[in-house]
Amino acid sequence: MATHILDEIFTYEGQAQAIVDDAKKSVQEQLNQARLIGEREYSEALALMRKNREQEIEKAQLESNEIIKSFEKSIMETSITAEQNLLKATDVAHTMASLILRSELGEL
Repeated sequence: MATHILDEIFTYEGQAQAIVDDAKKSVQEQLNQARLIGEREYSEALALMRKNREQEIEKAQLESNEIIKSFEKSIMETSITAEQNLLKATDVAHTMASLILRSELGEL
């Protein structure tokens, strides 16, 4: 009878050990799965952040190019206006010089 009880104890102990081993295996599988999911989500988030950063850089470059074009246009317009003003000033100077000369010579 004692051996029968010991056999049952060993049987239950074996079953308990199998349950513990299965539980450890299940926990390890869950941990591995969670790690894989975490790594995948991290990679996806990193890729999204990089994509967003690249889009922001492209947007900033486009804005910079537009500003540069606007400045270049403004410089060209200013340059044209300056040339026109220089021509007008030259005409006025020639007219004034002519008037002064004529005045000095008594022609006026």
